[in-house]
Amino acid sequence: MSWIKGTLERRLPVLHKMGFVARNFDKIDPPTLKVLLNGSEFLYSPPFNGQEKRRNLVEVLLDAIPFEAIVETGTFVGTTTQYLCRLQPTIDVYTSELNPIFHSIGKIRLIEHDNCHPHHEDSAVFLERISKQVADLCCFVYLDAHWGASNPLTRELNVIEGWRKWVVMIDDFAVEGDDGYGFDSKPKALNIECIGEFLEGKYAYFPSVQGRDETGFRRGCIVITGDPGVRRVLSSTELLREWTG
Repeated sequence: MSWIKGTLERRLPVLHKMGFVARNFDKIDPPTLKVLLNGSEFLYSPPFNGQEKRRNLVEVLLDAIPFEAIVETGTFVGTTTQYLCRLQPTIDVYTSELNPIFHSIGKIRLIEHDNCHPHHEDSAVFLERISKQVADLCCFVYLDAHWGASNPLTRELNVIEGWRKWVVMIDDFAVEGDDGYGFDSKPKALNIECIGEFLEGKYAYFPSVQGRDETGFRRGCIVITGDPGVRRVLSSTELLREWTG
């Protein structure tokens, strides 16, 4: 337990600093914000959980499908968002984070990306809000806001189902037939059973790469579309395998 105490003691100045920034974000000019949260003290989480094969998959999808917008729920500290902004600098990236401190940190990280639109609100409410901008576009949607006691995934999918054309990737998802990937299990397991109704009439895919061969945190995911044309692209991607139930 002593190492936990030591870690917390070392991080307290940073946590206090993040709290100060969150409370005063709109009063601090951007150069000062960067000084306050600079270098090694800046909270960092590698994009896509530090998973090399996941990043490869996302790059292949963004290159193969003519997406017109990117939507993310669960900005956290903005590293995955920033990665997406850099991959697709000419299309809008919409992202939302409920936690005020993480939202502030992410907003700082993303301040130089003119194509990024960070929001601070419940993820399903956020998706409803931006529907007027993206519902008629071809969207890549990355869902990663499903931690905590209240899982918004069902509400998120209900909104997205009304959009014209999309590919949804859900992070922290149980990969059928491969226990090498981790997944969220609280308040209930994030797996096929929990989205069974949404999957009716749609096409679902899991990573073809075995979890043991992935890098980083080795978190599972599922990729879903309702569009037959997009299905053909997904089926031709060697990094995915179709789930047929």
